[in-house]
Amino acid sequence: MQKRPTKTKGQEENRAWKAFSRYVRKRGESFDGTAECVTCGKRYPVEGRGCIQAGHYISRRFKSLKFHPLNVWPQCYNCNINLAGDAVVYRQKLAEIDKKLPEYLESFMATKVQPKKDDWVELQSAIKEATALGYDDAPILAWWVQFMCERAI
Repeated sequence: MQKRPTKTKGQEENRAWKAFSRYVRKRGESFDGTAECVTCGKRYPVEGRGCIQAGHYISRRFKSLKFHPLNVWPQCYNCNINLAGDAVVYRQKLAEIDKKLPEYLESFMATKVQPKKDDWVELQSAIKEATALGYDDAPILAWWVQFMCERAI
C-alpha cells in the first residue's frame, strides 16, 4: 500500500488561507447570503462568482498579521484589488470599531515570524472550532497569540 505524500509547509499554509478566507467571508454574512464590504459598504455574495473577498488592512506579506482576524474583513474586489485595499478608508472603518484598533495592528508590522508546518494545521483546527462556535474569533485569536509567542524572532 502506497503512503499518501505529506503536504508541504506551503501547501498547508495555502489550505489554512482558503479556510481562513472562507471563515472571514462567512463571519460577515447576513441572512440574505451577502456581506458588506468594510471599505465601500456595498453588499456582495459570500460565495460564488463575484463574491466578496477577505481583504487585509495590513498586507498579508506581513506574516505576523496575515491570519489575525481583526486585520482581515470582508472586502469587495474593487476595493481590495483595484484600490489596493483602500487603506485610508479601511483605517477609518477599523477606528469606528475601536479607535485603537489600527494602532494595535500596526504595532505588529515590524515583528518577523518563522512559521512551521504544524502552525497551519493548528490554525485550520482553530478555524473549525471558531466556525462551530458561530464565528467567534476567540479560538483563532488564541492560536495567533500562541503563534506569535512561539514564532516571533
